[in-house]
Amino acid sequence: MPARSAARPGHPLARGAGVGLLAFVLVAAQDPVTEPAGQLDDLSSLSLEDLLGLQVETVSGASRHVQEQREAPSAVTVLTAEDVRRHGWRTLSDALRSVRGVDVTDDRSYEHLGLRGFNPLGDYNSRVLLLIDGHRMNDPVYDTATIGLDLPLDLDLVERIELVRGPGSALYGSNAFFGVINIVTRKASDIAGAELAAGVGSRGLRLGRGTWGGEIDDGTSLVASVSGTGSDGDRYDYPEYSGDPTGGHVSGTDGERARSLWVALTRGDVTFTAASGRRAKDFPTGSYESVIGDDRNVTRDAHTWLDAAWHPESDGPWDVTARAFYDDYSYFGTYVYDDGGTYVNHDRGEGRTLGGELLVSNSSIEGHRLTLGGEVRDDYRQDQSNYDSDVYLDVHDASTTWGVFAQDEIALADTLGLTAGMRYDRDTDFGGTLNPRLALVWTPREQSTVKLLAGDAYRAPNAFEASYHDGFVTTKPNPDLDPETIRTYELVWEEDLAEGVRSSISLWRYALTDLITQVVDPADGLLVFENVDRVDAHGVEFEVEGRFESGWRTRLSQVWQQAEDGEGQPLTNSPDHLTKASLLAPLVDESLWLGLELQHTGERRTLAGDRSRAALVTNLTLRLLTDDDWDLSATVTNLFDVAVEAPGGSDLAQDVLALPGRALVVQGRKRF
Repeated sequence: MPARSAARPGHPLARGAGVGLLAFVLVAAQDPVTEPAGQLDDLSSLSLEDLLGLQVETVSGASRHVQEQREAPSAVTVLTAEDVRRHGWRTLSDALRSVRGVDVTDDRSYEHLGLRGFNPLGDYNSRVLLLIDGHRMNDPVYDTATIGLDLPLDLDLVERIELVRGPGSALYGSNAFFGVINIVTRKASDIAGAELAAGVGSRGLRLGRGTWGGEIDDGTSLVASVSGTGSDGDRYDYPEYSGDPTGGHVSGTDGERARSLWVALTRGDVTFTAASGRRAKDFPTGSYESVIGDDRNVTRDAHTWLDAAWHPESDGPWDVTARAFYDDYSYFGTYVYDDGGTYVNHDRGEGRTLGGELLVSNSSIEGHRLTLGGEVRDDYRQDQSNYDSDVYLDVHDASTTWGVFAQDEIALADTLGLTAGMRYDRDTDFGGTLNPRLALVWTPREQSTVKLLAGDAYRAPNAFEASYHDGFVTTKPNPDLDPETIRTYELVWEEDLAEGVRSSISLWRYALTDLITQVVDPADGLLVFENVDRVDAHGVEFEVEGRFESGWRTRLSQVWQQAEDGEGQPLTNSPDHLTKASLLAPLVDESLWLGLELQHTGERRTLAGDRSRAALVTNLTLRLLTDDDWDLSATVTNLFDVAVEAPGGSDLAQDVLALPGRALVVQGRKRF
């Protein structure tokens, strides 16, 4: 029977060659930032960041308060609204593909996020925590962090995206395993009026958005936005189905429809947010042995949430945030089968959550910033069902989790800081867990920062892993699962190489134990999730970035990594290297911009032990800005139409999936 199932991790190691040093050439070609002679007398009042022509990036996800990026006790990447617009990114997955060390795959039903060599086939991003303005987005049934059009937020509403690498359970609890993605949205003052946007593209793509933001009375502001997207999808040839009546030629079954609503009302110190997203995705792959090419095969996801956050402004040592929230999530999969006659199988998951959190920070003690917090989540509905003419599954679960944490940021010296934190979580299903973190941040000189990081994290077994079965035909539940745990060590060196040029290098190692894996129970031959595996991995990440007064911006990153299971075998779907380069450049004054991306992914081991091919994908965007607030852009993804493949999961007959080729999107935006 079909299931939105996590596939069993396998054994891959990818290999391949990286692209050249394009970004270094671009950096070297730029004029350094210079000051007119008349302004040299003012240099003493400028910070180092100003002197280097660099924007001071701030992050809030690393310590749960705003701080400079290089002071954060983590290796952090920040993507801004400018990056989103000038590269033409439409989804969170588009943006994350540009980030060093991130590997995104697509099985034509969902997009899957890999970090630091770990991207098990069939997983649904349950080992990264996704936040929008501090609100937890991982659902209560599958723990999914949505990164495609199933994310209930239009990317045009994003102010910045933060990827905080490493274990984050000491602050956030479960799911902050390999990292935290924190999305900060645009405020009413950023929009200050109305926006209308529309676009068309290849494969029947059409999209539209309407947004308004501004003051509605003294002390009250509002952001309201509605958006919709639809596409017809691509055509595919699957040789594995050459004996099928379709001959393996599939068209008209890869479409996607999505819509979202966003409302944020701020009055004084309180912000009320209401958001909703609906997404339907036709899948052409014959997943879970369904009839290939039948347009009734579709997965549907819906997520609605309400959030009230109180954060009073304070000029004193105290900083307080309180939040209450409600989440409503549902998944509905329809699978068509042929058993001498076609029939439709339905797979459902529904979750409801109520919760709240309190965060208090105080810096009245010299050299310390102490943060205390607590959170409670009541997943009072975790329902799953599977049925056609018979009912195979009908379970109604519930669980409650609470956690408390403390963190102290200690100034040991003018150039040396220590962050120490710990969180205790207790779940009604498996008991308690304690997760610490330590971070030593040393600034030996203004241009250099060295970070020594260590921490533990956990991921609780989700409702699907603990309770799903198909009537004990092929699968059975396991309510006795324990949490997965990870311990990570990392050394980060960040250096300003020259005027406008910044570099970073990270060396990391982790050990993942009690990995929840689907295995065959020899006692009865049924598939069941067990804590039976471990992963050991290490790697090095290098990045250099240039920002210049002329507006040019370049970035190059290279990652080498190796991840192995408990038997020393390389993991499936784990490339051993990732190389990425990007360029933003003004072509005509400040009105015409070029955005260029090159993304090279090495080979990856498939479930059958073969390898998917390495690929270099080039994306190009031209963006035109006019004086009358028009914004026009054209984006070509996979410019040279190279063949891109991804390993197939255990739910597929295809060991390797061919992914869509070149596509064009033309968009226009008008501000009023």
